[in-house]
Amino acid sequence: MPDLNRQPNIAALQLEELGARGFALAMQMLGRRDDAADAVQDSLHQLVRKWRSFDAERGELKPWFLTIVRNRCID
Repeated sequence: MPDLNRQPNIAALQLEELGARGFALAMQMLGRRDDAADAVQDSLHQLVRKWRSFDAERGELKPWFLTIVRNRCID
């Protein structure tokens, strides 16, 4: 698991990219900017809360996050 505390600029860039990709997915699923933005914000909060459970050996960060976004859009 990457240590985001040691590389804050990389962490910010990764979160920005994840947010953009998550927003695109949420827009496809929900069709409304406000709803998509809310879903991505909730998903980013969940990512931060669940960060310790992320296991890079089981998969990459982007698919994990997009799954969180997808599930948030379904809820």
